[in-house]
Amino acid sequence: SDLGERFFEKNIRSGLGDGSMTNDHIKKSLRDVARGNEPSEHFTLHHLGISLTAQHLESDSTRLRIVEPRILNGAQTIKILKDFVEDEKDSEGSMNKNVANTRVVARIIKSNDNDFMRKVTLNNNRQNPIMPWNLRANDLIQIGFEELFAKLGIYYERRENAYKNITDDDLEALGLDKSGT
Repeated sequence: SDLGERFFEKNIRSGLGDGSMTNDHIKKSLRDVARGNEPSEHFTLHHLGISLTAQHLESDSTRLRIVEPRILNGAQTIKILKDFVEDEKDSEGSMNKNVANTRVVARIIKSNDNDFMRKVTLNNNRQNPIMPWNLRANDLIQIGFEELFAKLGIYYERRENAYKNITDDDLEALGLDKSGT
């Protein structure tokens, strides 16, 4: 809070818009934890967490002090979590117990080497774009189609471009006909 937007200055995507689909999923996950519909550990495992840089780290047996922290990745998670906690405080200003027990995975990279940090920032933001239909590849109905068509000797490509990785020998071993694809 003290750093304001400076905290996000190294996050190259923090100003690209609200990413409403991602934001909605993070909010829903937090709501489920707050209402007791899911354990807090699920939030930790459903979200990739954050990556921070630090100019300097100081620690003792119970605390870690981060000097000049900046977010490389995870700005949406931080902003949504902050807003959610503020909105969910009770009349005494206390945070929901379930949300208070929620943890976010964090990776801290300490370096004063600007070139190295630039490379880390770029490499932390190289995700391949995923279309909504790609996320359905492991749905049970898609797996069912794959199994049904396999029984008929037909290869069903439920994952985009998966066919490119299958050799003729692999298809033959599975009893699938390449000409029927």
